[in-house]
Amino acid sequence: MGTTTTTTFVGIDVSKKTLDACLLTPDGKARDHAFANDPDGHAALVAWVDGHASGADVHYGMESTGGYEDALATHLHAAARRVSVINPVRVKYAGVVRGRGNKTDKADARLIAGYVRDHRPRPGSRRPPRSANSRPWSAAGTTSGP
Repeated sequence: MGTTTTTTFVGIDVSKKTLDACLLTPDGKARDHAFANDPDGHAALVAWVDGHASGADVHYGMESTGGYEDALATHLHAAARRVSVINPVRVKYAGVVRGRGNKTDKADARLIAGYVRDHRPRPGSRRPPRSANSRPWSAAGTTSGP
C-alpha cells in the first residue's frame, strides 16, 4: 500500500449477529459503535470508519472466530481495505500483559484495535478453501493450513 503510514486502527469484536467496533484515531481517541453482522452492517461499518478516519490510512483487525468473521473480512478485502484476521490467543495474551480485567464486546474491540496499533499484524489474504473444513482466510500470527 505504498509508503503511507497507518494512522487509524479499527478493532472489531465479531459475533454471529453483531460487530462491535472500536476506531483509534491518530490523536489517541477511541470511538465505539456496534453494527449488525450482515451485508448492510458491513457497509455501515465501512461508512462509519470512512466518516471518522478523515482520509487516513486504516488498518482493520478482528480475531478469527470460527467463521463469523469470514463475510466481513471478505467484504473489507473486496473494498481494498487493509484487514488482518488475528489468532485470538495473541490478542488474549496482549490483554493479559496489559492487565485487562473486564471482558465485554466493547472492551474486546478496544483491545483488538490496540493490538493492531501496537503489533501491526500482516494483512490477511484470501485463499480458496482446500476442503469443507479449511478456513478461507489466513490469519495473521498463524501458519497456513486448515
